[in-house]
Amino acid sequence: MHRLTSVQISGLRRYSRNPPAVSAAVEDKLPWVLLERDAYVAKRDNATTAFALTCHGKPIQVTFCACRPPRVSYVCVHCPDPDEINTEPTVLATEQGFVLLAVTVGREGDYTKNFDYYVYHADGAEGPSLVLLPRPPYPFRGNDAGVLCYHNDHTGGKEYIVVALCRDWSWPSGQFDLCLYDSNKSGHWNVHRVSLSKRRGRKKHFYHKNCKVVAVGGDAGTMAFADLWRGILFCDVLRVGDEAARRRPKEGEPMPCSGWMATTWSRPAAATSTSSSSSLSSLGEDDRWRQDTSIRDLNTGLMVPNNLGFELLSRRPWQPVLGLQDDADDIVYFTALVRCMDNKSCVAVAAVDMGKKELLGATAFSAAPRYIDFAYVHSTVSKYLRLPSDHRL
Repeated sequence: MHRLTSVQISGLRRYSRNPPAVSAAVEDKLPWVLLERDAYVAKRDNATTAFALTCHGKPIQVTFCACRPPRVSYVCVHCPDPDEINTEPTVLATEQGFVLLAVTVGREGDYTKNFDYYVYHADGAEGPSLVLLPRPPYPFRGNDAGVLCYHNDHTGGKEYIVVALCRDWSWPSGQFDLCLYDSNKSGHWNVHRVSLSKRRGRKKHFYHKNCKVVAVGGDAGTMAFADLWRGILFCDVLRVGDEAARRRPKEGEPMPCSGWMATTWSRPAAATSTSSSSSLSSLGEDDRWRQDTSIRDLNTGLMVPNNLGFELLSRRPWQPVLGLQDDADDIVYFTALVRCMDNKSCVAVAAVDMGKKELLGATAFSAAPRYIDFAYVHSTVSKYLRLPSDHRL
């Protein structure tokens, strides 16, 4: 969550210029997809393509290629000048039909000063659009930023606010800058200093590191900045002039583990006031999280269909991502090592029904060599895309 350190641009990986092939026609829009976080630097044109200019005035285009899970969807970014984009663009956040992208431009110089930030709008009144944002006060990563959507009562259209919670480690403990860019305002970033170190009589240093940003929404435009080890900071963006930042502590203590253990948990929904004075709610014994199912590896106690055409090699899958199916909330997607029918090993994305402990399917993930961390996220942007007639899953 701190400012990015100064490093030099290192160049594109060889995989980044060769996106997976996508073909044939799709009739219905996909309600959600698994979206790769790093974009490909390649020219692809379809009905989702949108155009803009870089900060250097050079043309740039963004195209979406949507695939049905467990296949991973991806973004292609292209500039006719081969020297303009020298590292992989990144999908920082998605919310409804809006996508926040970071693109490094220019071959020379400080990596942290060469970020262009764009917002892609999938379902604008005149088709997909791409907007270059003014440079923010600080460069930020995807785990620091999110997008809040809201309805413009005057125009009847959709607007967005890009929200980033930034902190430099040289600052006092608990001090952050909340950076906001509102598409309906004057076209510049607003920065609000937030200090949490002395709230609620804290005697210890306040520490928070963003792991995930979630748009909660509501009348206050609440954004949640989740630290998976320490708790969640809630910020009422539309009321940022008031006491906007709140914190909800995370229950229980973190437990270290060796490798991933997939576990699904559930709990009854709790009614919690959104006011800052009552945002810290306690849960009764009947309201606490309960463990439903657990799978430590994909080769133990898991039903594997015979027609998938591969053999699982990885005992410990990684990168669990929850599916967003309305009728199947127990499906989790993993990255796993498999042996295909040609006896070659490859990395695949596997869909697992946690309730039935059944492997539903898997597909090769050709971009996996680029990653040692989370490579894709779930997103509903596909609901808003204008799918091309020549596009098939």
